[in-house]
Amino acid sequence: MKFHRISSFALLFSIIAGFGIVHAEVYSESEINDTSVPKFVRMCQRTINRLEENHARTPAETLRLNMCWKVMWNYVPEEPGEVSCHAKVRNPYIEMKHVERDGVRGNQFMYYNFRVRNQNSFLADLFRLSPELPPCGLNENSSRSWVGIYDGETDQRYYGFCALEHSDGLERLWFAIPLEDEQPKSFYMELEDRQCGKKYRSNTIEL
Repeated sequence: MKFHRISSFALLFSIIAGFGIVHAEVYSESEINDTSVPKFVRMCQRTINRLEENHARTPAETLRLNMCWKVMWNYVPEEPGEVSCHAKVRNPYIEMKHVERDGVRGNQFMYYNFRVRNQNSFLADLFRLSPELPPCGLNENSSRSWVGIYDGETDQRYYGFCALEHSDGLERLWFAIPLEDEQPKSFYMELEDRQCGKKYRSNTIEL
């Protein structure tokens, strides 16, 4: 698989590396020999995995994390193809769109609408219809990857999507909380690749 190598990436990486924003990460031999993904992208992926769930980050670590997210959401595969279980899949980066109040059959809800900013980095194969995998309720032809939405503090599951057929669906994600219930202070999403048994957690949005 080929990837875009835009000069701005190299410039950004040289800047963040020069300021020590990218922490030295330890790589396995297979990762070192993997030439399909630029080294700075692999470094940022490791940095994200290491720091995202650390709520006691220092200011320097927070800056490092934010800079690496910027690298990741701008890095897009050049060619479509099959996503194997050994492929390097990016963590989703989510951003808020809007919150609105609406009623359904006399019940009031707060709707939280958001999107995955780096949606174009997820190849179509991750969302192909997969009747060979367990069904989603009565839907026996749901997608390979499912989206789960969780509370950022308690990890309580709020909602999910199991029938996205393309990464375009990541542009229009949402969940709803009854108006009378306590509203979340933060949330995140996970993209679960059911074929490979892997989950990719997003950043956390504070509300």
